[in-house]
Amino acid sequence: MRHDDLHLVQHWSPLAVVGHSTTMTSLAFEYLAKHNRNICFLHVYPGWVRTENFARLSEKASGLVWNTVVMLVRGLVGVLARLFGMSSNDCGQRQAFHLASSAFKPGSWQLTHLSEQAPINDVLKYYKDNYWDEKIWELTVSTFEKVLGDKFA
Repeated sequence: MRHDDLHLVQHWSPLAVVGHSTTMTSLAFEYLAKHNRNICFLHVYPGWVRTENFARLSEKASGLVWNTVVMLVRGLVGVLARLFGMSSNDCGQRQAFHLASSAFKPGSWQLTHLSEQAPINDVLKYYKDNYWDEKIWELTVSTFEKVLGDKFA
């Protein structure tokens, strides 16, 4: 996560978005868990899930090179998801099981595709140790206020 560019204005890329949004979600859940001590917040990496997300990538008016890249990515992801992925229904059932089970007490949890607690990496540890959960939550609220205005209150 880029703490000098929390909106990813200067450093946007597909990979940056993945790492940035993943870290921000975990930190937001940390904040929510601190302020809602009776609720369990689960941030789960489910692994490969067979969805239509990549099939919906648009090729409209993007040029021959981009259309070719999109077509190749859709094909590759489709094959990998079919070989290694679970259905979206199975994934949803797994998440419902997590929330309904007694395996996870109130708090914030990061889980692997095997439903095990994920080890905290150095990046997330740094941000947790330096109270970035508060900053990320403030950013989240201010973004919603900016977008929704009076409807957010």
